[in-house]
Amino acid sequence: MRLHDPIMLDGSQIRKFLDNESAFDAYVDSKFASADVNRNYRVSSAELRVAVETLGADFGVPPPGSKEAGDRLVQTMFEEYGRPGDDELDRDSFKNALRDVLLGIADGLADDPIVMALLTGDLINSILSDEDEFEVLATSIFSELDENDNGSISKSEIRSAVAQLGLEMGIPIPEGQPATDVVLHKIYEKFNISTVEGDELDEEAFMVLLRKVMHDLAGELSENPVMIAQNVKVLNGTALRKILRDPLQLKDITDRLFDKLDKNDDDKLSNRELRPALRRLGMDIGIPDYCQGRDDIEKLFARVFDKVDKDSNGVIDQEEFADFVKGVLTGLAEDLEVYPIIVEVEAPDKTLIG
Repeated sequence: MRLHDPIMLDGSQIRKFLDNESAFDAYVDSKFASADVNRNYRVSSAELRVAVETLGADFGVPPPGSKEAGDRLVQTMFEEYGRPGDDELDRDSFKNALRDVLLGIADGLADDPIVMALLTGDLINSILSDEDEFEVLATSIFSELDENDNGSISKSEIRSAVAQLGLEMGIPIPEGQPATDVVLHKIYEKFNISTVEGDELDEEAFMVLLRKVMHDLAGELSENPVMIAQNVKVLNGTALRKILRDPLQLKDITDRLFDKLDKNDDDKLSNRELRPALRRLGMDIGIPDYCQGRDDIEKLFARVFDKVDKDSNGVIDQEEFADFVKGVLTGLAEDLEVYPIIVEVEAPDKTLIG
C-alpha cells in the first residue's frame, strides 16, 4: 500500500506558468482587479501574498502551512522581492513584483524540491473493501493497544489506532495540525471518542468502531481532500553541482576524505575504499546512502563507477583520488538530474486541506 502519486514541487510548474505570458497576464489582471476595491488603480503590496498563495500546489507553489521549509522560502522571497516599503503598487509594479517573488520561489524549489501527496480517501476505501486485510490490520493494532492482555481497551484508544494506520494507509497525520484536526475532530465528535479513558471495547467492538471511523474519514477526505507534504528529501544533483562549481570547497572535501581513508599513510587508496568515502559525505551534499539496500541507488552507483573507473587498476594516489571523486560527483550530479532519488527523512510534516 502506498500514497497517491507524489506531486513534485521543483519550480518547473512556476516557470511554465510564468512563461505563458497570456495566462500570467490574465492572472495578474484578475488579482489586481479584485484587490483594487477603491478603483484607483493601486493595490497594497500585501496583496502579493494573496496572489501567490492562491496559486497553490497546482501551479507549483507550496501551500501555506504544508512544510516549514516551504513557508520559510515563501517568506524570504516576500522579504526580498515583495516591495514591503511600497504601500501601494500600480498594475505593472504589482506584476513585476509578483514575477520576482515567484521566480525566487522557483529557484529555491529547484535547489530543494518539496514532495506533496493528496489524500482523498481512496486508500482507506481500498482497505475497507478487503475484509481479510482489514481484519488482519485491526487485530494487529488491537493486540498492540491491549498492553495488559485483558481483551479490552479504552474507547479513546481509537485515536491511537488511527495514528498507527498513518500515511501509508491514507490517514492524514499527525494530529495537532489545523487541517488534520478539522477532519479528525469531526469524526471523533460524531462517535463520542474523547481523549480520556472511557468505555471499554473488546476486540469485536473495536473492529466495528474502527471500521465506522475509517469509513467516515474516507468520506470526509473525499469531500475535502488533504494535501500533505511528505517527509522526504529529493536528491536531484543540485547540491553536488554547487560543490563542483567551487574548486576550493571541492579540494577541501577530497583532501579531508583522503587523509581519513589513508590509514597506513602510503598515499594510496583502493577503489573498494571509495564507497565508504562517499558515504561519509552523505546526504549533506546530496549523495544517497548506498547502504539502504535500494535497487535504484545500487544501479545509480554502478552506472557512475562504470563511467569513472576507466582502467580498473584498483589503486589511486591523492591526485588521482581528487580526479576520481570529482568524476564520481559529476556523474552522480548528471544522473540524479535525470533520475532523481527520493529518500525518507525523520520528522513528520504538516497537512492542509486542498
